[in-house]
Amino acid sequence: MRFKPFSESYDFSKAELSEDYPDHFNTPLYEWIYKMLDENDLGWSKGYGNNISVIKTEVLGRFNVIFRENFPDNINIFISKLLSDADLTSNFLALMLQNYANATSAGKLEVILSRGGSAFKVIKTDMSAGSYEKGAYDLERRVSEIVAEQAKLSIDGNELLKDAWRAFYSLNPDYEKTVNKSCDALEHLLKDNYEPKNGKPQLGVMIKNLIASPEKMAYKGDTLLLDKSVLLRLIDKATTVRGTHTAGTGRKPTADEAEFILHATIFIHNMHNKL
Repeated sequence: MRFKPFSESYDFSKAELSEDYPDHFNTPLYEWIYKMLDENDLGWSKGYGNNISVIKTEVLGRFNVIFRENFPDNINIFISKLLSDADLTSNFLALMLQNYANATSAGKLEVILSRGGSAFKVIKTDMSAGSYEKGAYDLERRVSEIVAEQAKLSIDGNELLKDAWRAFYSLNPDYEKTVNKSCDALEHLLKDNYEPKNGKPQLGVMIKNLIASPEKMAYKGDTLLLDKSVLLRLIDKATTVRGTHTAGTGRKPTADEAEFILHATIFIHNMHNKL
């Protein structure tokens, strides 16, 4: 359904994204969850008619164990309980996407979330999966279209950066993994571009080498800089929070540090693309 707002009151294009599920989500999410349970044979009809009214006992048992809850078997009460807690809602949607959603159902959920202003979005995790294949989807944090588009050039086809991105924007972000995978990706980039014969590349060492000999560097726009190594100075301290806490010599990265390292790495990759 197309809609061009008549007044600013109903123009939500600049509204803040919500990690909760306000009342306007209730009906569409209820219908989506009900249809997922129905289409995947997870419930049955207790009375007359074909409409499911009860969650199957073995299915309910699995849900109880996964979420450590004591869910009611009545469909209406079950879904109402899901929608009463935002964190539970998000995690149940993720469960459905990871196991039961195909391209059509995943797409319908994304429409609901995007139009409703959710801070979460549906992503496809297995790009080789066909449209009828189930379980190739997940939920992750939504970022602005501009940021996502800038990152896409480097993330596509780069498994390390893809893992770093998912680790940061997942429902349960892993900042340490974000930093580790970002650093691994940068290590590969610098080796391939500047030290291809290095059999044992170390990110910190390569960064120091290039800062000491910036004339070796080549990337988009480097002619505008007096010191080409300025690009690497953005991230030369990343190795101080790259798993060093496990040896007692460092600490875990904060959310801000992980986000900076991830996006700085993507920027450096973008500047080296299609030279």
